[in-house]
Amino acid sequence: MQTSLFRAFLGVFIFCTFTHAYSFKASMDKMTLMVGEKAVLRLAFCYDNLEEYTLEEPQLQYFNVTPLSEDETQESHHISCVTQRYAFMAKKAGDFTLPRFKAHIEYIPLAYQERYNKNHYLQKIDIFTKPLSLHVSPLPHGLRVSGVYHLVASLDKTEVDAQKPLHFTVELKGEGNVENIDFLALNIPHALVYPHKTNTRSKTFDIVSDENYTIPAISLTYFNQAHQMVEITHTEAYQITVLSSSVKKSKSTWVLVFIILVYLCLFFYLYTVFRQIAWVDEKQMLAKRINKAKSKKELLKVIAPYMHKSKALERLVYRLEESEERAFKGLKKETTTQMRLLTQNSNKFI
Repeated sequence: MQTSLFRAFLGVFIFCTFTHAYSFKASMDKMTLMVGEKAVLRLAFCYDNLEEYTLEEPQLQYFNVTPLSEDETQESHHISCVTQRYAFMAKKAGDFTLPRFKAHIEYIPLAYQERYNKNHYLQKIDIFTKPLSLHVSPLPHGLRVSGVYHLVASLDKTEVDAQKPLHFTVELKGEGNVENIDFLALNIPHALVYPHKTNTRSKTFDIVSDENYTIPAISLTYFNQAHQMVEITHTEAYQITVLSSSVKKSKSTWVLVFIILVYLCLFFYLYTVFRQIAWVDEKQMLAKRINKAKSKKELLKVIAPYMHKSKALERLVYRLEESEERAFKGLKKETTTQMRLLTQNSNKFI
């Protein structure tokens, strides 16, 4: 009896002296779900005084697993817990057993923690979670797609030249079990369609034809898990006009005629403006020359070239020739008046 008690005491002493407390558990918020339905996988690792640890990332063949968050909490004075959460979604129906997830641990026994060469006593072990059993139900009506989606289509033009490409893009917005839209296809009679992806949720088609065509509506049928019903999202159909070479030539001709008319109007406008400026400058220059004349001889040189413009100006020239110098100022003033009357209703001197 005393021997049994001694062994039990010795075992507890050794456990407390040389070991650490740790645990690694896996759990799901749902153990039964549909294809494409979201669930949360939770991995909880608790430990006391460890040197290092590494938690294995879940990688499963028939499931999409995406990290959500990682939290660390202090459960007690010595115990800390790290909880990792993952978005979990099944891609295939059936009964599954999730494998055990691994945590790698490195620790130094408590009895050697204070030694100067304690790293010499470093221990490395792996611990595992218990396996989880899941049941995944198929989608109703034979559907393979679930989630909430919205198809959006766009194109760069609705009129295109014959044998020139038109770019038509389809984008899938929303979330669910669709990883890419490679399955989307276009079949347009009398047209060549060249598909290429821009990213996993977007696909562009280059369409070439020599006659008018219709881009058909594209639809996607899926099961809405939130509403528990079948829904359909689709794009619009687009009517495309293909311009033949004769139509293109006719349009080009009209464009050329329009450009020529615009240039002609601009030319005549500028010509009129410059002539108006020249006429104004000529009248201003003539007025300055009349004012600068100091004798009847200088004044005659200025107005003689214009005497044939009017009878009044011709008589004024004769009067100026026969006048004396004392009458020069009055005749100069009269000359200014006659020249202003001559030019006020004219855009130029003829």
